[in-house]
Amino acid sequence: MVDKENAKNCWEFMECPKELQEKCPAYVYEMGNECWFLAKLEDGCPRYKTGEGCIDCPWFLKKGQDIINNLKIKRKSGKENM
Repeated sequence: MVDKENAKNCWEFMECPKELQEKCPAYVYEMGNECWFLAKLEDGCPRYKTGEGCIDCPWFLKKGQDIINNLKIKRKSGKENM
């Protein structure tokens, strides 16, 4: 069982089998934290090609919420650099 709360990569969070990982550019280029940058490439995310777009992806939604929460914390503490 994967600890989804502490997963550092999309393939861990999504519990992708090894054969799917090996076809995935996020795995190959070690970009599992921000895989959506690679998802639409010609040889992009194997899950994206099956119709599961990033907008509906649980990993994308989790990471997006993490980013929003971090921005809110920075704004409240006055550490926002813009």
